[in-house]
Amino acid sequence: MEVRRTGYKFEEFDRVLQIEWTLGNTCNYNCSYCLPVLHDNSFPWIDLDESIKFIDRLHEHYGSMGMKNYIWKFGGGEPTLYKHFADLCEYINRKPNNFIIPITNGSRKMQWWKDNFKNFFAVHFSIHPEFVDTKHIVEVCDYLIDVGVDSICHVMIKPDEFDKCKQIIEDLKSSRNKNWGIQAKPLHHIWETDTADERDLYPYNSEQKNIFNKVIRPQDRVSGRVDAKLNRDMYMYVADTNDQGEKILARRDFDPYWAVTHGITDWRYYQCRAGINRIYINYDKRVYLGAGCRVELGNFTGLKYDDPELQFPVNSTFCTQERCVCIADVQVPKGR
Repeated sequence: MEVRRTGYKFEEFDRVLQIEWTLGNTCNYNCSYCLPVLHDNSFPWIDLDESIKFIDRLHEHYGSMGMKNYIWKFGGGEPTLYKHFADLCEYINRKPNNFIIPITNGSRKMQWWKDNFKNFFAVHFSIHPEFVDTKHIVEVCDYLIDVGVDSICHVMIKPDEFDKCKQIIEDLKSSRNKNWGIQAKPLHHIWETDTADERDLYPYNSEQKNIFNKVIRPQDRVSGRVDAKLNRDMYMYVADTNDQGEKILARRDFDPYWAVTHGITDWRYYQCRAGINRIYINYDKRVYLGAGCRVELGNFTGLKYDDPELQFPVNSTFCTQERCVCIADVQVPKGR
């Protein structure tokens, strides 16, 4: 099938802002496919007091635009290593309609999760085959579901260790509780070197690519809740053939993983809601429209979050970038 057009119904969009925030670049893993600057401890963790001021400023701006829900996705490095992580989460949770989702390798001991689960709306686990303790991850996910915290595991798939990755998925599926999600995730050479072409996926064969074409186990509990609102009503038109053999443009639900593995990431000349429904803060404190998006936007793109000159966007952005680099950016609503 060939994708001809994708789009989004802006008029149906719920007022959700997703903030992706890389709190630092310290990590207890050293994955072979990870850019060193994402885990080499070369930047300090964020300052808690400065961050609280930024959070208040963000709420003031987006609240004035009618934003109703705020989803905070904290990454790294490994965000759970930040010594003030609980303080940061507790401050955010004092505000109504704020939802925290750490993106974590899940390696913290079980007691840490028991002490901190109340801060989280959901947890997204990045499963790295070179380091993961699958038994521990299953134990943590089962516990989180038991206490009402939604969870999903994104399993990084290395083509040269495909059988190992499939076994990890099978081990995860053997969990006692079946209400947390499992999704295979493709690897990208852009994560290894800043000179790689962002279109350069790892060399997956057709059999391996099939693993990305469906959710292995859906994250049922989250699908109807706030986190799902960002992708609601996103769709794509696909060149297909009906039962009578006639060529048609069929409407399909938008699947960002399918789009990335099939090279459907060119959104030039679309209006993009990056900056309105999603912003990204890097480990060096600089603010961008998306995790990989570097479209220039006045006194916003590349400024530090504590810079008094920083001005949040008020309108959708006209995309001039050849393609979205990562799945997080692909998921941002776009339309014409």
